[in-house]
Amino acid sequence: MKTGMTNFNVNMYNDKIELLNKIIDTFNITIYSFYGWGHKITPAFVKKLIDNPAEMYHKYLSFEYITQRKCAEYGIKDKEYLNPLHQDCFHDIVDEMESIFESFNQFCTLLPHIKEAYGSLCYLAEESHTNEAHVMETKNARLQIMQQCAEYGKIEDRRFTFSDSDFEV
Repeated sequence: MKTGMTNFNVNMYNDKIELLNKIIDTFNITIYSFYGWGHKITPAFVKKLIDNPAEMYHKYLSFEYITQRKCAEYGIKDKEYLNPLHQDCFHDIVDEMESIFESFNQFCTLLPHIKEAYGSLCYLAEESHTNEAHVMETKNARLQIMQQCAEYGKIEDRRFTFSDSDFEV
């Protein structure tokens, strides 16, 4: 008996592809949050984000940072957003923080999978024509996933053999 692929687990493959797509989408939403607030997305930035997302969010997308930027947009001084006359500014701050924490929560939920996939199944592509970095699938990501879903075992040698009696007339 020989050893070879005996089965391909299609359900596992579909689940892993779905997870990879979710990782890429979540990753892109997350880095877009940083990019949207003026931060340059580089491989070093992404590594820090994966290694310590709480620190990166606190440093670059904290409530204080967003509040300062929004107040500047509205032309009001810090803490004046609490004044009832500036409810539109306060509402913008709350909406932005909700979006940031939603993406942060999803990123942290997927972080173990992101750590496993980043570099082997997905990577940071730095586009020159848009200047906007994004995460995308590697060329061989689907092949790697296929290999993980193949089941191996002993297989019978199914070649036909003929004996002299097979040719008797």
